[in-house]
Amino acid sequence: FLTVFYGDLPTTQSISTLRQAQGTASPTALPTQPAVIGAFENPGDGLAGVRSGREAYVPIVNAFPNGCLVAASKSAVVQVNICRNVFGKDPNNINSAGLTFDQMAELAEANQNPNRPVNYSGNAFSASVPAGGQTANRVEVFYSWLNQAQWQFDPTAQTYLRFEDFGVAEKAGQFRQATDRLTGEPVAFENVVVLFVEHVARTPTIIDLNMGIGQQGRAVVFRNGQAYTGLTWSMLNETYERTTGLARPVRLRNADGTPFALAPGHTWFHIATTSSAVWATDAAAGAWRYRFYAPAGAK
Repeated sequence: FLTVFYGDLPTTQSISTLRQAQGTASPTALPTQPAVIGAFENPGDGLAGVRSGREAYVPIVNAFPNGCLVAASKSAVVQVNICRNVFGKDPNNINSAGLTFDQMAELAEANQNPNRPVNYSGNAFSASVPAGGQTANRVEVFYSWLNQAQWQFDPTAQTYLRFEDFGVAEKAGQFRQATDRLTGEPVAFENVVVLFVEHVARTPTIIDLNMGIGQQGRAVVFRNGQAYTGLTWSMLNETYERTTGLARPVRLRNADGTPFALAPGHTWFHIATTSSAVWATDAAAGAWRYRFYAPAGAK
C-alpha cells in the first residue's frame, strides 16, 4: 500500500489527549523522536509498516509536487527518489519501520516551497449521488489465494467497510474487519476506485506503471452503494498544467470528459493491470468482484 497524506496530521499530544479522554492512556508525554515503532508508547502513535521504495511509486510521487516519499530504503536499481529513509530493528517483524505523526508533520513543513504553491485540485466532490450507477453492496477483491479482501457497504454511514483475509492457507477465503490502529474504529472509505493502468515488468520484481503525465485509462468507482463503470482516469494536461508546467494528481472523468464527482471524504485506490477485471457477480444483490491479473513477466 502507498498512503497519501494531504491535510492536517494528528500530533503525539493530540493522540495522548484522545486516549486520556477514552481512559486508555496515562498523561505521560509521548516520545517525539523514537528510533523505531517499538519505541512508541502505543503502536498507534505513529505510522508503521513502512516498506521499501518501489518503481511503481514514481508516477504517483511525480503527481504531487512538493511531496515527500518516505520508505524503508530501496534497491539500487529502483529509480524513485526518497526524501526520508526509515528503518526497523525488529528482526521478527518486517513491518517494524515507521515514524511518528509529529515527524511526518516536520517533513511536510520542510518540503514546502513558497515559490511553488501546492495545487492538488482537479477532482470534483459532491454529496449528491450521481445518476447511472448500479447497486454495489459488496466488492470482493482477489489478488491471490492468500491475498484477498472485501468492501462491504454501510448504508447508515454511507461508507465501504474494509475486511481483510488472514494471509494463511488454513484460513484462505475467511475475513476479519480491518480497524484503525489509532482509534480502534472500523476502516471505512467513502470511495473505492479501481484504476486500470498498463504495468510493464522491467524485471520480474520491478514494475513500471504507465500513469504519468499525458496518460489516461479506464476506471471504476464505488460510492454510496453504487458502482460506476465506463469512467476514465486522466493525467492529460489541462489548463493548469499547460499554464504552470506542474503536475496534479490523477483525475476522474465521465465518458464525455466532464469531472466525475466523488463522495466527500476518503478514497481508496486499487491500481489494476489492463487485463484485470471488475464485474457484477450478482447484480440483484449488489455483489461485485475485482480480480487482479499480474502483468506478463512479473514474478
